[in-house]
Amino acid sequence: MGDHLKHPSELPSATRYVLMQDTFLSGWGEAEGKDCMYIFACDTYADAEIVKANAEAREDQTRISIQPSTFFSDFPNDDFPENWHAMLGTQENSARWYEPGAFSTERCPDCEGEGCEECDDTGRVEKKGARA
Repeated sequence: MGDHLKHPSELPSATRYVLMQDTFLSGWGEAEGKDCMYIFACDTYADAEIVKANAEAREDQTRISIQPSTFFSDFPNDDFPENWHAMLGTQENSARWYEPGAFSTERCPDCEGEGCEECDDTGRVEKKGARA
């Protein structure tokens, strides 16, 4: 999941970004000695809320926040902090993150996980956040 980023200027244009630290991937491999930071580009605030809720449903994601489009323009010299290994998530390379309740483990009580109108045929109940 995700594309490696070296500079904030590589980010696609978006109205919001969801920023989070992946604690599982931080500190080893390509992120050795660094925090593996995922940056999800979102076209709408509703998309950002879905991505944030999905991150909150996972134990390996921390420091989760929704940032405005201007957030990265303040980074000096077009560089991420030294302790970041930045990864980009988009609807193209990380589609599941943009689906409401994608990482929820709770089954819908109305259909017991089979899919119905109440759960938008996903069979899952969202843990946190609202549907778009």
